[in-house]
Amino acid sequence: MNHVVSSSNNFIHLAITYCYVLFSSLIELAVFHLVVRITIAFTFTQYAIIKYNYVSMALILSSFSKLLLILMIIWDYNEIQYTWVVGLYALASNVEALTAFLDTSYLTSAFIIAFGVFAKIIVQRFLLPELTHVLL
Repeated sequence: MNHVVSSSNNFIHLAITYCYVLFSSLIELAVFHLVVRITIAFTFTQYAIIKYNYVSMALILSSFSKLLLILMIIWDYNEIQYTWVVGLYALASNVEALTAFLDTSYLTSAFIIAFGVFAKIIVQRFLLPELTHVLL
C-alpha cells in the first residue's frame, strides 16, 4: 500500500514538472511573438495593415528545426551540447522568413528577431525563476 502512494506521488510530481515545462515554453513563445509583432508595428509604420497572423505563421514554420531537439532526447550526445546550434539555426530561419515576408533586408529582420530573443531571455532570467518558486 505504501508503494502505491509513493508511486502516485512521483507521478503527480512528474506531471507537475511536465506542466511547468510546457507552461514556461508557452510563455517564452508568446513573449517572443508579442515582442516581434510590436517591433514590426513600430518599424513598419508606413504600412496600413500587416497581417500579424501571417507573421506568427512565418515564425512558427521557420522554427520547425527545433523539432530536432526531440532527437537529442532520444539519442545520447555526451561529448558536445548541440542545442545551441539548433537554436541558432532556428533563429537564422526566423530571420529568413521575416525577410521574405516583410520584403526587407536581413539586417532589419535580424534586428526584429534580436528584440524578440532579448525579451525571451529577460523572461527566462527574471520571470520564470519566480514562477518556479511558486509552482514547484
